Amino acid sequence: MDGKRWWLGAVVFGAVAAAAMTIGLLGAERPREAPTVAATPAVTAASIPPTSAEPPPEPVPEPAATPVPNEPGDLAALAEGIDVGVVVRDLDSGDDLASFNPDQEFDSASLVKILIALDALENGREPDATIVHMLSTSDDDEASRMWSDGGGGRIVSRWAKLVGLAGTSPPEDPDHWGDTPTTATDVAAVYRYLLKAPGGPVVLDGLDRMADFGADGFDQRFGIPVAAGARRWAVKQGWSCCAGHRTLHSTGLVGSDHRYVVVVLTGQPVETPVPEARARVTRIVENVLSGR
Repeated sequence: MDGKRWWLGAVVFGAVAAAAMTIGLLGAERPREAPTVAATPAVTAASIPPTSAEPPPEPVPEPAATPVPNEPGDLAALAEGIDVGVVVRDLDSGDDLASFNPDQEFDSASLVKILIALDALENGREPDATIVHMLSTSDDDEASRMWSDGGGGRIVSRWAKLVGLAGTSPPEDPDHWGDTPTTATDVAAVYRYLLKAPGGPVVLDGLDRMADFGADGFDQRFGIPVAAGARRWAVKQGWSCCAGHRTLHSTGLVGSDHRYVVVVLTGQPVETPVPEARARVTRIVENVLSGR
C-alpha cells in the first residue's frame, strides 16, 4: 500500500471510531426515566358511597326493682353461721315480703337512737338541727347526753309502751344504751310509727341525710344504702363489738313515699373481719329487695 492510500484509510478509521465513542458517551449520560405512577383520585365527601345502616338505638334504662316475696330458704343460706333477723314490709298493702327470725332478740346498737331522738323532740330538749346531726352521723356523744337528759332506760320503757314494742326493753346496764334488746318486728313497727309521729319528719330528715361515715369514723355505706341503688332511702345503721359477737344492722325505709320497711339485724362472730361482715349484710339486703 502506498503512502497516500494508507493515510486515507487511517483517516476513515479514525472518523468511524470517534463517531462510535460519541454515541456511547451520549447513551451513558441519558438519565433514566422515572417509573410511571398512576394518579390517585382525591377522596371527597361526595365520593363516599352512602350507607343504609341505622344508628344503634338509645339504651332504655330498666325500671328499679320492686321487692317481691322471698322464700325462707334463700335467707337461711345467707344466714348460715350467723344470727339474722329480717322483716321487709310493704306499707301500702301491709304484707310482709320477707320475714326471717322476726322475733329473735338482738342488741339494738345505734338503732335505739331513733327512740332517743323522738323523746328529745317531744319534750323540746333539743333543736331539730341537733337531732338531725346526731342521727345522720350516729354521734354517740350526743346520743349519750340526750339519753342521760331523758332519764336513760325510761326512754325505752315509755316508747316501747307507746309504739307497742313487745320485744324491746331497757338495757340491764342503764349506762349502755346500745345494749337495749330489740327485734326485727319491733324495729319495723318503729319505722311505721315514724310516718305518723309528730317528731317523725325531723327524724326522717336525719335518716335521709345519713353521712358516709359516722362520727366515730365507721363507714355507714353497707346494706340498704348500697343495695337500694337509685331508689330513695332513709336509713339508720347500727354497729358494735365485741360482747361475744359483732353487731351489724341495716334498717330503714326504701322506695318512693317510703313505701317499704327494710330491717336486717345480724349478730356475727367476733373474729369476722369488718369488710366481710358488711358485705354479708349487703348481700342479705340485696336478696330481700330483689327476690333473688
